[in-house]
Amino acid sequence: MNETVPCKNNPLGVKGVGELGTIGGTPTAVNAVLDALARANPAIEVDKLQMPLTAERVWRALRGA
Repeated sequence: MNETVPCKNNPLGVKGVGELGTIGGTPTAVNAVLDALARANPAIEVDKLQMPLTAERVWRALRGA
């Protein structure tokens, strides 16, 4: 962590990270769905599914469409 150069855009001199904490949430949820699909039916080609994983895409994957 580098604190040698303070931010000049606010009176506290602190730098924010915005939504950095939420970056890992989406891939985590997608991987959980892909794992569940693979366990439900090993014939599902989960590596071909793309984000966003809508309900229709998940349903089609389960039904083999």
